[in-house]
Amino acid sequence: MKKINQLLFLFLATTATFFSSCTTDIEPLDPSVTVPDPMANGQLKVDIDGQTFVATNVQATVSAAAISITGLRSGNNDFVQITLPAPLNQVGTYTWTEATTNGVVLGLFYSNSASEGFISAPSTGDFAAFPGYTDTAKVTVTSIDAGNKTISGTFEFTGARINAAGVLVTKTFTNGSFTNISFAGAVVNPTSNSFFAKVYDVPFNPSNITANALSGQVLVTGTTTTMGTITLLFPTTVAAGTYPLSNVGDYVGMFLAGSSPSGIFAAESGSITVISHNTSTKKVKATFNFVGRSPDNETTPITEGAFEVTYQ
Repeated sequence: MKKINQLLFLFLATTATFFSSCTTDIEPLDPSVTVPDPMANGQLKVDIDGQTFVATNVQATVSAAAISITGLRSGNNDFVQITLPAPLNQVGTYTWTEATTNGVVLGLFYSNSASEGFISAPSTGDFAAFPGYTDTAKVTVTSIDAGNKTISGTFEFTGARINAAGVLVTKTFTNGSFTNISFAGAVVNPTSNSFFAKVYDVPFNPSNITANALSGQVLVTGTTTTMGTITLLFPTTVAAGTYPLSNVGDYVGMFLAGSSPSGIFAAESGSITVISHNTSTKKVKATFNFVGRSPDNETTPITEGAFEVTYQ
């Protein structure tokens, strides 16, 4: 159960990071695409167990692939993420019923100041064995203003996690709203980032590379338009050396083919070799390889992996 919970968290973090990657040090694809100033944005707020969360920094992306909105609260060091993959990326009301019918994940996620992640899941999903969990997830996108590049809507959900003792811990998110949030179109990566691998000996050359520090770990993703996404997760304190990759823990490898959990190929063997890591400049260089296994027990070999990135 704990492994499934972490894989769903990693899936959500990967999709959210890809679709709403940091706007620092990136430039628009063309002059018509404006990257919004997150400090001069609309408002995202929600009541968490009756206490109101108001984001101080909000970022959003609306694309043909997904809607992604992230609200961070400085000082408290916590954040809320909403990710709606296509075909949920349009005006409408969405629950886990619509998500599962379309084979995608309804991405509702909260990370608190202790870096504990709380996710939403369907009633028959990760937390089905716990009678204390009730699915209340609902996201309504009320407007997408293409002219002003703003998005508004409401949301609610029950977030849950399984602690080290195997006990279900929940938080209730009510009265959530995002109002006139500025969104960006597609953005390009810092030109200094590089990423390469082979999937079944076929070259994997991502058109989008992201690297972000998330809850004490670095999340590096390379995404192509046709083959999917490869993700590596490792601690922000990692030193040069070789570390085994698995599907849980501090060092995780994952290949995501498509937009549903059945397309997660999580590492069952393999390793990452960190060649160098400068914690001051946040630049890391590494090589990797792993064999990923899906929930349907299929395997995919990832070989000759290498990246050199500066994470945000």
